[in-house]
Amino acid sequence: MAPGLFVDDFGDRVARIAARGLEPVRRETCANGVRKATHRDPDGNESGFGGAPAEAVRPAAARAAGEGHPDRPDRVPLPRRTRGPTS
Repeated sequence: MAPGLFVDDFGDRVARIAARGLEPVRRETCANGVRKATHRDPDGNESGFGGAPAEAVRPAAARAAGEGHPDRPDRVPLPRRTRGPTS
């Protein structure tokens, strides 16, 4: 498993790395929407970046208007999960 960081600016960060000539060798989106990009250096070492689901990141206009989650103003609140039936 590659070491990695969970970042707030996932899309921008992956784009900035790509602009320097290093494309991810693998991009993944987990079932819960969390995104991951894995990069490999010339020696074969891997590292990755993860980010929140794309729909959870608020548009700049919403941030400027001060809308969003009270504890994380850069995020929109996600719907609460409900527990399924217990056995």
